[in-house]
Amino acid sequence: MPHTPDTAVPHAHGFPAWFASRADILKPILAWDKTDILKCVLQNTLLRTISISLVAPFIYGLFIRRTAWNWSLSVAALLWDVPHSRLSYIPPHYPSLVYKSISAGLLLNFLWHSSNALFTTYVARQPIKKEQPLSSESKDPTGTLLNGLKSKREIPKTFAFWELSLITSSFPDRRKAIFTDIDRPSGAAWSQISTLCLNNLASVNSRINEFLNPTAEAPKPTSLTQQQPGESVETLPRLSTPLKQENIFAKPPPPSSSLEKLESNVGTIAKSYGQSPSPGTVRVLYSPKAKTLLSSGSHKLLSSPATQKLLESGLQKQLSRDDVQKLVDGYKTRFLRSRFGRPFRQTFARRVRAVVLGCPYSDYYPLITSIKAHTALARASIEEDPYGCVAKDIPNLIRTYCTTVETIEAFVRNLPPHWTDVDFKENDRIVEETATLVECMKSGIGDILQSFGQFASELGIGPAEAAAARRIAGSETKS
Repeated sequence: MPHTPDTAVPHAHGFPAWFASRADILKPILAWDKTDILKCVLQNTLLRTISISLVAPFIYGLFIRRTAWNWSLSVAALLWDVPHSRLSYIPPHYPSLVYKSISAGLLLNFLWHSSNALFTTYVARQPIKKEQPLSSESKDPTGTLLNGLKSKREIPKTFAFWELSLITSSFPDRRKAIFTDIDRPSGAAWSQISTLCLNNLASVNSRINEFLNPTAEAPKPTSLTQQQPGESVETLPRLSTPLKQENIFAKPPPPSSSLEKLESNVGTIAKSYGQSPSPGTVRVLYSPKAKTLLSSGSHKLLSSPATQKLLESGLQKQLSRDDVQKLVDGYKTRFLRSRFGRPFRQTFARRVRAVVLGCPYSDYYPLITSIKAHTALARASIEEDPYGCVAKDIPNLIRTYCTTVETIEAFVRNLPPHWTDVDFKENDRIVEETATLVECMKSGIGDILQSFGQFASELGIGPAEAAAARRIAGSETKS
């Protein structure tokens, strides 16, 4: 949502007008139309039932019926004397089988789609009961809300931030109670809510930094590395004689005993085999005439046209490895662009959503609702914060918003596409979820600067920092 400063509304009436201009906060995150749901359920049920009823009898008759019959006979033969009989591929009472396929498929598909639609509709309901937030029924409504915001489970946490956004927009009494609740052991209610909202944005920055700068895990220490310096290591017994310490190039003394003579003869034979041109074979002595004939024959063989052609063809095969690699890459690209290769693509939008919003569960809705609620509380504090607890946190809030916006925009702008994303275009860098998140933070920066712009110097925001924040928010007008 682009930021439009409310300069035409006086400050005394600007806050209610600001809420009226942002009526999207009052709407549920998932808006469902009952007519569309019913139409979608009936359409999907009928289409899938018709397709299954036309194919299921053939699959049953060709693949399932005979196997099931053989298994049944093998089990029944253990108890009774059942004669073996063959089945035809066309089952009897074929019209009744089609009717049963249609009726069973219709009921099963309707059960699946209706259950999914009803669950989705129920989950999309606002966390409101009797026109009041769910936490209002508690003895400590603000404490119950804080417990939900601190929850480790995704569903309670998501609904708690959703309830917080509704409280900041349409329940002024509960909103004022947040500012006046300063006597909690864990800190003031505003401080805890502000910390939790900023932690959501900090998680976005940390995920991006971890993706861009992955740290290698330290190797686990082995048993040798865990050995203490003073401890001795037990070794295996020595099976051979120790190494000689004298000069190994000196001529050895002549053998004196029979064992030493045997060792010397065996060593001489081994050296003759090892130093031969072809190790492991007996050296063959050729006459000078034979050597001349072999030399001239090898020269004629290598210089013949057939041999040169064979060598050139082998060189061409060696040089055509790049062409083979290009051919393989072409087949990979064709497979990835096909319908079967679509699940193997790592598209740009999927990678950006996984890093920015988290995976396997997305933090999109908690991020959006926390930004909206945090911005609304900061702006409402001008008139509803009697102790001035919010003003000291405004600089940190603006800096966090600006840092997160710049980090996300730089990440999306510089992230290279994956090699499996064969259909990537530069327009694909506009990811809807991240664009909405960035626009929401930009709108929050502009709204906070509009409300606290005249107090920027007292809050510790210099003119250069305020101008940079306005530039990031896309609003150059000074409040």
